[in-house]
Amino acid sequence: MLAIYLYREGTRTLRITSEKDEIWLGTRPDVDIKLEGNDVAARHCKLVVRPAGLFLVREAGEVKVNGKALDKATPLYATDKVFVGTYSFMTETLSRAPDANEEKLLLDIAAGDDASRMVYADWLEENGDLRRAEFLRCQELLGSLQSDDPETRMAFVEQSRRLRQLATVVDLEWRMRVARAPVEGCNVHVRFDFKCPKQWSDLVETESPDVRFCDLCRQQVFYCTTIPEARQHAWRGRCVAIDIANERTKHDLERPPPMVGMIAPR
Repeated sequence: MLAIYLYREGTRTLRITSEKDEIWLGTRPDVDIKLEGNDVAARHCKLVVRPAGLFLVREAGEVKVNGKALDKATPLYATDKVFVGTYSFMTETLSRAPDANEEKLLLDIAAGDDASRMVYADWLEENGDLRRAEFLRCQELLGSLQSDDPETRMAFVEQSRRLRQLATVVDLEWRMRVARAPVEGCNVHVRFDFKCPKQWSDLVETESPDVRFCDLCRQQVFYCTTIPEARQHAWRGRCVAIDIANERTKHDLERPPPMVGMIAPR
């Protein structure tokens, strides 16, 4: 179900809900959301609900999204604001029926089938969810940028920045299902002086969506949405995987040295 929050200057915001696959806006009496004004066309634009998200299609007249004129069909997200004549509106997806194809791809990814990631990205793009599609592709590209030459490092920094931007506009639950966050803070690997090779996607799921089990070191791994949260787990000797939305620094999980004159905690 889709909720549309329609506002016109001098009036109260109107909340309209619809379960239709196509929702028309305009001045005609048979449209789904009737608007008024000389700057609104009979069938001005429509909202198209697809399995992976929402499209906005301009039919006639001017439509702006976040102040930019719309010239072709575009994906629409909860953070986007649409302007039609003297009206503006935002949308919210209240619920979405699970899609069998999408769920199978997500299960294949969880089972370690990495080839399904790009198949899923194509599926998302075909169904209007360009941001999640780009998130997956950007995440995979980062994994291939491992060289230390300056050009590759610059590309890595740029792609990391873009991935963090995308993470702010896709939901956390979905990010956790496709995350490639490395496992950090593992005391087992620290003792033997080598880096844990595991990623969040390699781990065994548990009853809690933010906790998985590593069958290599036989430890629980906690998915953390912030650096302070990850730091608290790491200081307790727990393994963590940190959400990509965080900007990292080299030593952000390390415990600071004790102040002079103070005794370090045991």
